[in-house]
Amino acid sequence: MPGAEASADAPVDAAGFSRRGTAFAARHDLEYAIADLTRACELAPTEAQYFYELGRAHRENRQPVLAMADFDQTLQLAPEHLDSMR
Repeated sequence: MPGAEASADAPVDAAGFSRRGTAFAARHDLEYAIADLTRACELAPTEAQYFYELGRAHRENRQPVLAMADFDQTLQLAPEHLDSMR
């Protein structure tokens, strides 16, 4: 990962991985976005927003089956998220 060497800026928690993953996704660097967002989901498996962002990255990366699994997990964790998925 470019610039992902151990540094003071490296994420140490789920929120950090999510922020960095979302930034990678905004730059369409989907390989790194998916890696960081997956790590965020592993570290905080009850945080629906992380699964939602991962689903968006999978969808943009043309991985619809993985995206749907992420969106299903989002809705299991937070059914109120349905409105944001339209």
